[in-house]
Amino acid sequence: KGKNPLKDVRVRRALYQAIDMDSIKTKLMRGAAVPAGNVIAPGVNGYDATLDKRMAYNPEVAKKLLSEAGYPDGFELGLQCPNDRYVNDSEMCQAIAAMWTRIGVKTALVAETKALYLPKALKRDVTAYLLGWQPSGNDVHNSLWSLLNSLQPTGQGRFNLGRFSNPKLDSLTDRIGTEVDAGKRQALVQEALRLVADELPVLPLLHQMISWGMRANVEVVQQPDN
Repeated sequence: KGKNPLKDVRVRRALYQAIDMDSIKTKLMRGAAVPAGNVIAPGVNGYDATLDKRMAYNPEVAKKLLSEAGYPDGFELGLQCPNDRYVNDSEMCQAIAAMWTRIGVKTALVAETKALYLPKALKRDVTAYLLGWQPSGNDVHNSLWSLLNSLQPTGQGRFNLGRFSNPKLDSLTDRIGTEVDAGKRQALVQEALRLVADELPVLPLLHQMISWGMRANVEVVQQPDN
């Protein structure tokens, strides 16, 4: 009804700073997660640790940002999540919904099996949503191209479920895809990730760790892609 509050970067930042990711890491994930400052994980080609730092958890700042954006009393929001796709996915969404509700964004969670969730998500029949990503080729270009570029018939931006569109980011992604000088390419990657950090088209949550169980009488080669 009326304008979309999520189009205001102050609202997106408020939602980001309302998430207590350290509590989710320790209490929900039992330490098997790394709070994320962007969508590129350690080990992915193009990763830059200086750009992988979260903004501070601060619900009071979040409330102030909502007020500045014209929502002093908050608003209502839907959150759609799978309950069998990622480790503790629905539990994490429950925690985030409660955190958002505490700053005045009354969040209604719908968590369902990925067989029902993913088709809705790909049709953009979601409001706020949970998505995980491991880039094919283990390179930053795939994440930018698939998750953050403008939606194109070529498949570019197919998983950009919020329809974020920034021509500068699209151009940077194209240049990253063709630049062969490693130093120049990394400079383009840094520029792109800084733009994403400023605009917050998605709210980074965590880098999920892989847990392996071992015993002495079993020999197995454990693949790093799980």
